Amino acid sequence: MNLAVLLARQIVVMFILISFGFVAAKCGIVSKEDGKGLSKMALYVIIPCVLLNSFQIEFTEDTYRGLFLAFAASLLINVFYVALTWLLNKKFPMSVVERASLIYPNAGNLIIPMVGAVLGEEMILYCSAFMVVQNVFIWTHGKFLISGERKLSFRTFFLNSSMIAILAGIFMAVTGLKLPPVLQEAVGSAGKAIAPVCMFVTGIIIGGARFSEIFRSGRVYVICLGRLILYPALVAALFWASGIWSGMPGSKELLLIVFLASAAPSASNIVQFAQVYEKDEVSAGMINVLSTLLCILTMPLGVLLYQAL
Repeated sequence: MNLAVLLARQIVVMFILISFGFVAAKCGIVSKEDGKGLSKMALYVIIPCVLLNSFQIEFTEDTYRGLFLAFAASLLINVFYVALTWLLNKKFPMSVVERASLIYPNAGNLIIPMVGAVLGEEMILYCSAFMVVQNVFIWTHGKFLISGERKLSFRTFFLNSSMIAILAGIFMAVTGLKLPPVLQEAVGSAGKAIAPVCMFVTGIIIGGARFSEIFRSGRVYVICLGRLILYPALVAALFWASGIWSGMPGSKELLLIVFLASAAPSASNIVQFAQVYEKDEVSAGMINVLSTLLCILTMPLGVLLYQAL
């Protein structure tokens, strides 16, 4: 079956899961606070388990080369997105929330379960590479952009659970260590909850949104189209023009994972930062919700474009 069709099918499955959370929120079965609890569980427990489990494989020379390629491509994309948004803002002034929403995709709770379901759990390792690079950017540039601060917090950057899981995984990859079998089974089982839990959270968020506000804002559509269409299309063109996927056999397929991460909806971290620093959290939430809804159309089209190059 064509990969774009598989991706579209998996997105439909995820939207069915989202609808469960949406209906539960609309019927009063769960509250906004319940959604926050699930969100914290996903952020601090489930996603770190998925990331740590992705390193529990036998590393070969090809694996190391593939991981290095994924890191290099992820760094290229993040630098490109920051520079492109800076240039666009010179011509078309945007709020800090709009800029951050353009730059940072939701590479965690949407792409990880998608990659695992469509391409196999062993490929999540390469999605982890994008998350490492994005964590560096989002906790430095992204946080500075929205907060206006210029002081880096060592604690929030290095001691968040996802970064700890990634660093532990890298250490085990370098040393050849593995988790004890019972612990590995527990970590793997916890990681399998990522798709339903993260989709339920998205559904609860959408269930609490005012659709009249979301669909009547022209600026929200522009930012979403940039995030979902313009930026990923430019990444695909950049990959093609640079020849980055010709470096090793199978590199184009491997870099598809990085491309999917770059084409995801707006990151939920932006909504959290906007809430914390009181910087137009309504717009941040609307962009997050609408881009999540629209990705069911844009991501399969993005894969078709990528494969055609």
